[in-house]
Amino acid sequence: MQPPAVIIADDHPVSMHLLQHCLSSAGFRVLPATDGRQALELMAAVSPEFVILDVMMPVMDGLEVVRRAKADERLRDIPVIMVTSREEDSDILEAMKLGAADYLVKPFSPTEFLARVARLLEARRSAA
Repeated sequence: MQPPAVIIADDHPVSMHLLQHCLSSAGFRVLPATDGRQALELMAAVSPEFVILDVMMPVMDGLEVVRRAKADERLRDIPVIMVTSREEDSDILEAMKLGAADYLVKPFSPTEFLARVARLLEARRSAA
């Protein structure tokens, strides 16, 4: 049995590496994307356990990915965690209003990140 798939969309190599390491170490199969369009295409193809999105990415930003995913019947139930350097209240509020499940500001603690992932998965399994 394959481990659960997770999509990480981030165009910053250091952030991508850290997120991949955290999630791989926790037993997830990580599928990387370097822009929002790739992330949206992967979401449709794979139906991952959840998605990690940066806000500022080329081609399509993370907020637009959330907007489109939540408007798509096939994708709307896939939880999204925003992990970004954008820390303005307006960015956080917009992401949550669009349907993001959580929002974490870079730099972040890997321990806190994995705790938020665990909480998200627990809530998702409880609701199922």
